[in-house]
Formats: sequence, C-alpha cells, structure tokens
Amino acid sequence: MVSQVVNSNSNAIMGGTGMTINRKAERRKPKVGDLDFKPPDGGWGWLIVVACGFGNLCSFPMFHQFGLVFKEKFAQVGIDSSQTLTILNLCVAFNTGVGLLNGPLFRLFSQRQVAGFSACGIVISLIVLSFCTQFWSHIVMYSLCYGASFGLLEAANSLAINTYFKEKRRSATGYSWTLTGLGPIICPYIIVFLERYCGINGVIIIFAGIAMHSILCSLFLQPVEWHTEPRDEPVEAPIGDEQKTITRNMALADKFFANEGYCHSEVEPQKPSLLVGKETDSTLENSQIQEVSANGEEDIHKSEGICCTKEEDTNKSEESLDGKRVVLVEETDPVLISEPTNTLREKFCTYFDFDLMKDPTYLNLNLGLTFANVTEMNFSLATPIILTEFNFTKYEIANFMSVLAATDLIVRFISSVVADKIGWSNRTYFLIGVMSMAIGRVILVHTQTYTLGMFVAVVIGSGKALRTIFMILVIPSHVPLERLPAAYGLQFAVSGITFIVLGPVVGWIREQVGSYVYTLHILNILTYLTAISWTIDSWMTKRKKKIEDGVKKDQQMIS
Repeated sequence: MVSQVVNSNSNAIMGGTGMTINRKAERRKPKVGDLDFKPPDGGWGWLIVVACGFGNLCSFPMFHQFGLVFKEKFAQVGIDSSQTLTILNLCVAFNTGVGLLNGPLFRLFSQRQVAGFSACGIVISLIVLSFCTQFWSHIVMYSLCYGASFGLLEAANSLAINTYFKEKRRSATGYSWTLTGLGPIICPYIIVFLERYCGINGVIIIFAGIAMHSILCSLFLQPVEWHTEPRDEPVEAPIGDEQKTITRNMALADKFFANEGYCHSEVEPQKPSLLVGKETDSTLENSQIQEVSANGEEDIHKSEGICCTKEEDTNKSEESLDGKRVVLVEETDPVLISEPTNTLREKFCTYFDFDLMKDPTYLNLNLGLTFANVTEMNFSLATPIILTEFNFTKYEIANFMSVLAATDLIVRFISSVVADKIGWSNRTYFLIGVMSMAIGRVILVHTQTYTLGMFVAVVIGSGKALRTIFMILVIPSHVPLERLPAAYGLQFAVSGITFIVLGPVVGWIREQVGSYVYTLHILNILTYLTAISWTIDSWMTKRKKKIEDGVKKDQQMIS
C-alpha cells in the first residue's frame, strides 16, 4: 500500500514534465563477439575472397618455389643441403611462430593494417634478399623477415574470410585458395624463363615488384561491421537536461513524502553500490541525499542511518500519524568487497588465451596440424631438390610441379562444391588429403621415374588441395569466432616451435642417411600419428556424447 502511494504520487509529479525514460530506438551494427552478430555471408565478402586470393598469389611464389629459385643460388654461394633445410625450416618456423602474436595483435590493429604492414615487409625482405650471399644473411632476410611477414599476411587474410563467412565459409575458402593456386602452375615456367635472361637475383627482384600488389589487396579488408545488417536497440538511459529534470522531480517527490514517514535515498552516481548479503562498497551511512529546497535550489547533505530529509531529521523523535514505524532497510554491518587481483602469470595466460590448451580436443587438433605440416612443408618446398636427386631434368621438374599445382587447383574448386553435399567433417577431409600425399610420396621414392612421377603429381596435388582448404577450417569448426585469433596464434606458435626443433633434425637425418628416400619415410610417420590420434579422439568424443544422450534419455523417462 505504501509503495502504491509513493509510485502514484511520484508519477503524478513526473507526469507534469511530459518526459519519458524510453526514447526512440537507435540502430547499431553488431560487431564480432556480440550475441546477435551474424556474418554477411556474401556482399563485400566476395571482394574479400578475391583480394585475399590475389594477395596470396602475389606474395607466395618465393615460398612455394623455394627449391626452384634458391637451388642454384645456394650452390653458387656455398650453402650445402643441411644449411638449405635449416633455412627452409626456420622460414616455416618464423612463419608459423609469429602466429602467437595473432591474439594481441588483432586486438590492437585491424586486419587491414596487419595485412598492409606484412605486405610491405615481404617486398622489402625480397629486395634485400637478392643481394645476400652469406648463410646468416639468408637466415635473417628470408627465414625471419620474409617468413614472419608472410605468416602475418596469411593470418590476416584467413581471419578476414572466416569473419565475413559462416554458412558459405567452405566455398569462400576454396575459391580464395583456388585463385592462389594459380601461382604454382605458372610460376615454375616464369622462373625458368626469367632466370635465363635476368639471373636468379633479377628473378627475386621481379617477384618483389609483383608482391607490391598485396599492399593494394590489403586495402579491401574493411571491418566486417561496416557490412552487417543494423539492429534496433532501445536507449533507456536519458542524458543531459532530461536527466536533470527527472532527478529534480524525484527530489521533489522525496520532500513531498518526507512528512508522511517515507523516504527515498539515492546513492551517489560516482560511487556505485553493490549489496550482497552484508557486503557493500558504499554503505547507506555514507550515501549522499539529493533534495530541492523551497526556493528550488538543490541541496546535498550527508545522512545517517536511513533518514532522508532535513525535516525528517529534525523531527525524527516524533511519532508518525498512525503511531506506527515503517522499517525499509535492515541495518547490517558494512563489509568492503575486495576485487580479486590477478598475478602477472594469470594476466599473461588470459591475454594470450592459453586456456585453450586445456581443451584436449583442441590440443590434439593443434599437434595433428603441426605434425602434418612438418611433413608436407619439408617435401613441398624441397621438391625440386628431391627430384634433382632422382635424376629429373629442370624441365621435367617444372612439368611435375605444374601438373601437381594444376591438379591442386582443380580439386580445390571441385571440393568447395562437393564437400557440402557429402557432409563429412573438416577433419575427415583433411585426413584424406594428408594420407593421399603420404601414399604419393611412398610411390615416388620407390619408382623415381618421370612417367609414374606424373601420376604421383596428380595424387599429391589432389591431397594437397584437400589439406590446404580444410586445414584452415579445422580450428574454426571447434573454436568460437571470438577466440579464433588466439586459437590460430597458439597453433602457429606450436608449429613454429616444432619446426625450430625438427628442422635441424631433418637436415641431420638427410646428411646421415645420404638420401631423401629414408628421410621421406621417417617424415611420413608424423602423418600416420596424426591420422591415428584424430581417429581415436573422434571415436572417444562420439562415445562420450552417446553416453550423455543415454543418461539424459533415462532421466527424462524417470521424470
């Protein structure tokens, strides 16, 4: 009854102003991480697909044509095969290891800024690389500068596509990498042709100029909220003069009902209060009461207990009209809430989102991707060197790599359409790809002929297409979008550490066995381990889900 009187009279006083708290709804565009965020799945996103694909096409040739470009240059400057594998693996290590910075980097800078900066780094490193003649200078300019810049560009482009697409993510990724796949088809012939007239250093400078197009492509990576559908959002909090008017009316209401034995107290806005049991940040004893005096001036004074106005404070010894006392708040002892303080280690783990490593499925996916990449990179980037050891001529090597790249391109385009209809998981497609490549390598090392080599190129190219497309989709299929940069960063960091550790080991094995035949067999073991661990994890996950569904079904039957 008391609250009804207070509310009705307060509404009567405030109603005279004609002011309402709720105003007309405003429109906003959701951002990544909002509950109502929905990727565009098209529109400007298709320009993102083209920009990312073409940017990678212009920047990657010196990476995927490593063996063809640097094989003769390293022979001229006296860099042996062990040092060559060291440069190669350190490049991949920095390429993936820089991913540890993805989480904090994409919190501070946009995808466009990261892509533009990394594209500039690629151009500068290639120009300087053309003048390098020492082993350590190649480590710095190619492995460190080019590898790290290339890794950041790849991460920015991949994150842009994953941000703009959800339902059509497979198709968008496939189309982008299909455009990128044109490079390995035509680049071997371009390199062989230009080397005859410009020399290997001239070829590197020419491809540095081609890489400048990546800077322009990075300008297309606009923030996704620019292209999301706006949402209606009501604004409930009044501002400016409206806030002052309502505060003044509430103060008048307090003064009006003060003589009736009721009170209304307002905690100081600058000191928010949170009442939990006996704990409070700002107690009622120290709260400020705002009122308006008879001449309309605002007056603020400190209250003790729950007294609200000067009139009630003066007459607090008098009894109310009906002789009854109304108790609104039970007095409790104030206890200050202390916010928990995180240690430097906890802040570091939170900033880089190391909690992801506690997820066994994510950890298994992370290690599996890393082991598969170690095997594929050591074969793919050293393919010309391996085929030279198998007595392939320079043009036969170019034909092998072009057939492999053409098959890769065709299968990428087809898989983008067929994969959704079949309905298998991204992990399944990835495993099919890496196992196909492993089988192709086994056939190649035991035949070592040009005719069967063309068949092996088709097999490896098909597997490489599946590996390339679905490698990017394995992590997003398990990790939410807002944690994706950190998840990618941790995966790249683990890959970088693994390449740093295993890179010299692979070179040492090559020197000890004296042939790539046994080296490739040893590398294939990592692919087999990935297939086994992922299969076991998938079986355990399905079994656990089946048990949980059975328990829920039993509980429903009992209830």
